[in-house]
This record gives sequence, C-alpha cells and structure tokens, in this order.
Amino acid sequence: VCFTSELQRTKHTARVALDAAQHDCLIHTWHQLNEIDYGIDENQPESVVRARLGAAALDAWEQHSTPPHGWDIDPHAMHAMWHNLAQHILADYAGRTIWIVTSNGIARFALSLLPDSTAYSPKLATGAYSIWHYDAGWVCSGWNIRP
Repeated sequence: VCFTSELQRTKHTARVALDAAQHDCLIHTWHQLNEIDYGIDENQPESVVRARLGAAALDAWEQHSTPPHGWDIDPHAMHAMWHNLAQHILADYAGRTIWIVTSNGIARFALSLLPDSTAYSPKLATGAYSIWHYDAGWVCSGWNIRP
C-alpha cells in the first residue's frame, strides 16, 4: 500500500520507487501529506529566507521543527495527522508493507510517533527515506537514509 500527497511530483516519486523495488500497488493520495505552505518564503532560495527570518528562526525549524512566523503549519495538527494515519495503518493494513511519500516539512512530524523523537534530527533530506515497523509501538530503524 502506498500513500502520497496529491502533488504530481510526489506521486511520480512513489511510482519510480515502487517500480525500482518491483512492488506493484495502488497509490492512494492523502491531502494531509501535501507540502506545507512557506508563505512569502515559498520558492525562495535559502539565502533569501535566512536573510528575512534570521539564522535562529531557521535553526529552530531545522533542529526542533518550530515553524518560523509566516509559515502556514500547525505542529499540533501535524502530530495529530501522523497519529491518525498510524492508527489507520494499524486498523486497515496491519502486517503489510506501507510506503508513504511526502515532503521533508511533513515527514519530520512523523517522529512524534516515537517515545523519544529527540533521538533523531528532524530533517529528512530530499530523496532520503526512513524505515519503520510496529512492535507494540512504532519503531524507526532508519532515518534520513540516502539511496
């Protein structure tokens, strides 16, 4: 089973990864996996964003997932979304391999499923992936793995 955002590039990435792994499955889109809205910083180079926000604000995002002022993201809603998706997976897809393809801005909040989310740097690099399983609780056995 594969879940992606509604964005074409995310669905395309999922298809490429599934084909490379020789998995044939339907791709289900879930709007909650869409990228976050960076407000006036959308599509700006990091140097411009850093100049506008300051290093401390960007470091808080990179290290603690605290969104800077003006970005349209609610961390509490993101935590709730991941917990809801995890419950959906357990209820409807237990024992199956699940692929989830989304952006770093969304993926970083999946760490809230772990008892100690501070064990990982929240950033998931472009093209990187993580591996999870459920064993009386969610376990992340690999984070920010580069293919």
